[in-house]
Amino acid sequence: MEPFSSSIDGIMTERPKTRMYWTPWKNRHRENKFVEFLQCHIEGEFVARPFKLNEAYLERKLDTSHLLSWLNADRLLPTAKRDQCIALVKAFPPQIRVATETSPISFDIVVERGSNTYYWEFHEQQHRCLKDSRMKFVHGPECEPISVPRFLQRLIRDVWRIDNYPNLTIVWFDWFEAQSGSYQPTIDAGFREYHVPGKFSFEAFCKPTSR
Repeated sequence: MEPFSSSIDGIMTERPKTRMYWTPWKNRHRENKFVEFLQCHIEGEFVARPFKLNEAYLERKLDTSHLLSWLNADRLLPTAKRDQCIALVKAFPPQIRVATETSPISFDIVVERGSNTYYWEFHEQQHRCLKDSRMKFVHGPECEPISVPRFLQRLIRDVWRIDNYPNLTIVWFDWFEAQSGSYQPTIDAGFREYHVPGKFSFEAFCKPTSR
């Protein structure tokens, strides 16, 4: 049982139950260390399985015009890959779906406290280097598949998460490696991102129209 806390009138009340959902991966060493760090700072029950997302969210589409404007304004993504993204996005329909089922849109860590849910993403280099060119899919408004490189699919999913899950925290691997000694993670509502100044961040990339 979670510890009790006192109310103003002295009556002891039980704190909301906290659960942390995370699927362990043997080859994700940096993420594993980050989750171990969170477990030391966030008291609650650990659940070693993915958190089931609401399938209704898949109906929430991403506007192509927003994505295109963000790409055109960016100066921190690799230039050649950014230009490739722009060329591909110009051929998209006005709106796109990120997926047709929830399993590809999982979060690295999900914290459930009482009736509230908080989402965490631990971002490594692949989220800003745009190197994975394996062909994957996003989808048009009627679920028609659109073939894109994995790096563009990942970028689209990242900005879609920010747009649709307001209680989202992004921690970049290089910021965490430098700041873990002083970082005190908290469970709070709203979007926050911890990144190295001067390097790519989603707060700068899609802030103007996503929130």
